[in-house]
Amino acid sequence: MKFSNKDRKEHLFHYNENNEFTHDGIMNIRAHMGLPALCTVKALPTYAMETEKCYFINDEWVKTELFIGRNYWDENAKEMFIKSFPESMPEHYSLTKPPKPKKGFAVRLVNDKWKQLEDHRGKIAFAKDRDNDEKGNYQVEELGVIPNTHTLLEPEQFDSWNIELDVWQYDEARYRPYWAQTEKQWQQELLTKVEAELLFYAQDKQIPEIYSELRKTNYTEDEYYSLLGDRILLNEYVEQDDFPECGRPTLSGLI
Repeated sequence: MKFSNKDRKEHLFHYNENNEFTHDGIMNIRAHMGLPALCTVKALPTYAMETEKCYFINDEWVKTELFIGRNYWDENAKEMFIKSFPESMPEHYSLTKPPKPKKGFAVRLVNDKWKQLEDHRGKIAFAKDRDNDEKGNYQVEELGVIPNTHTLLEPEQFDSWNIELDVWQYDEARYRPYWAQTEKQWQQELLTKVEAELLFYAQDKQIPEIYSELRKTNYTEDEYYSLLGDRILLNEYVEQDDFPECGRPTLSGLI
């Protein structure tokens, strides 16, 4: 660097250790003396003081709105702070403060604008078509509107979706298979008990009266025939054309 052999006045632009402009002013420079550290005679570009700052990088002034200490918000509306210049910024961010999310919503940056998105994360979305495995229930993990194929309304066990009313309604056709299965289970359990009692009765008949205390049953002959009638009624019950709407048979009540 060549030094002047005369005293001179220079308009100096000062910057700090982060190369950020701090102030400027006129300074007397003695003959054969160089400039003070952390300053330059290169003029500062015009910039908006409220939203921009200037940095002296590679012997040039660079003006930027991404200055040290400035806050910004990432696409998830999380507030961040710039710690250095230049700093690697996320692909999507905003220098505008996001609005507060409304109840049931979350704020996200979409196409460089803040949007209120429905937030149902953690909830269960129920498939309106309960017989389609491909459209089954699922736990919501992403923001946004629930697809029209699902609803957040939880159905009862025998409900089906009413498209016209847009609600769950009790569906007798959905209940009937369950009802029939329940009745078959009741019939089978009771029939097994009746069969066992009939077998015990037949075995007890082989035991002489003198050893009657060894018998498992003490049915009379009429009660025995009543049990036989119960067996017939139970077998016929599940074979009725209108089963299970026909109703349970009236049994002897011995079992």
